[in-house]
Amino acid sequence: MPDAIHGNGRVFGWALAGIVMVHAVAFRVAGGESSARAIVRLLPVNLAAAILVVIGGYAHGTMVYAWWGGAVALLLLIPSRTRNDRGFVVRPEHFCDRHSAVLIIAIGESIVGVGAGLAGIEMDLTFFVEVGLGLSLCYVLWWAFFGADDERGMAAMKRLSLAERSRPALMAYGYATIPMLLGLLFAAAGLGMTISHSGEEATWAQVAVTTIPLGAIGQVWMQLVAILVFVYAVIIVDDFWMRKSGEHSHYL
Repeated sequence: MPDAIHGNGRVFGWALAGIVMVHAVAFRVAGGESSARAIVRLLPVNLAAAILVVIGGYAHGTMVYAWWGGAVALLLLIPSRTRNDRGFVVRPEHFCDRHSAVLIIAIGESIVGVGAGLAGIEMDLTFFVEVGLGLSLCYVLWWAFFGADDERGMAAMKRLSLAERSRPALMAYGYATIPMLLGLLFAAAGLGMTISHSGEEATWAQVAVTTIPLGAIGQVWMQLVAILVFVYAVIIVDDFWMRKSGEHSHYL
């Protein structure tokens, strides 16, 4: 996956096309009559997007981004094709659990990012502090969702009737999940790059694209501490509002 654009685009494209077909066949064979009809309506969009990704895998330079951007644009048409769709049967326990697993994988990439930045670094006290802070950040990112939000999302889905679940499921566990995944992936990349440059000060050009400019005046561990405190503070505030609304507190 990390080398999909630079080196493995063909493999990635054909793998995606295969997944689209397996997904469609599985729904057609074992999804029930209503789900089978629904997946037939979505298959042209999914298959066309997969074909664009395959073509992008054989392209070079900026054309790769053009073909793959077209695939993303096509997939954005799915909500318009499911606006009045009641074919899919969404079972909240299974559906929410499977989509939560995607976030777990992304958080695992953050842990890999910590390890990826360790090669050639001297194992002194600062080393262990920075690794500990990086892993702590991964834990806080995990708890930000799995501390309560996964259960709240499942409960919200259960309150909807079967006929009402398809579109909220797509919007909440489909498109709303994309920013969360991107945030986790950027965090994974940032952890690997940050720890690999331990002891260095950031340039002002680098600070301009960061949210915590402490690297310009201090060391890597200061950035990690600031980010960790900020994320944990957001979770505490969310927990405070949960208590005000009568829900069970997880921290306070």
